[in-house]
Amino acid sequence: MKSDQQERRPSIGNFAPGEFTKLFQKSLETVDLIFRNGIDWDAFAYSFKKLEVENQGALLDVQSIEKKGDGILVVRIAVSPDADKAKIHSEFIQGYEFAAKALEAQYQARLEDKDKVINQLFSSINQLNKQLAETSGKVSIYYQPNSQFAGGIVDANTVNADQIGGNIQNNDA
Repeated sequence: MKSDQQERRPSIGNFAPGEFTKLFQKSLETVDLIFRNGIDWDAFAYSFKKLEVENQGALLDVQSIEKKGDGILVVRIAVSPDADKAKIHSEFIQGYEFAAKALEAQYQARLEDKDKVINQLFSSINQLNKQLAETSGKVSIYYQPNSQFAGGIVDANTVNADQIGGNIQNNDA
């Protein structure tokens, strides 16, 4: 393919009989679908499956997917020699556009739901921040792993606490 066989085909050896023709002959039994700005693969799958069901004799098969640059993709679909290519192309495009619009509405609804959840989370965070600001300096949190505490209310000036190693004096009385 390039001078001095820098990029030869096949990479090693020679073509088998008929191989060159299969590799380089552009098939006339194809329908080229051109997509600008990418492909919605869910819409593509829907439309292609619908096309297969409605045109069972056309023997549809994705032959290639080519990136042409600037967001343009070409999907080449092989069809039987007697297939009505214009009809297949038109039916595919109609199905694709229908599916893409339906899916876009679903995507939009999901995005709106996510936006609501995100806004609720931000609102909760803001409320917690306000509560923390109001209680700052009033709340102390200590990390005391494996601690064992007993609880109760003591109303006394002096508490005998021999089990913990001494007495507690309340000098504010």
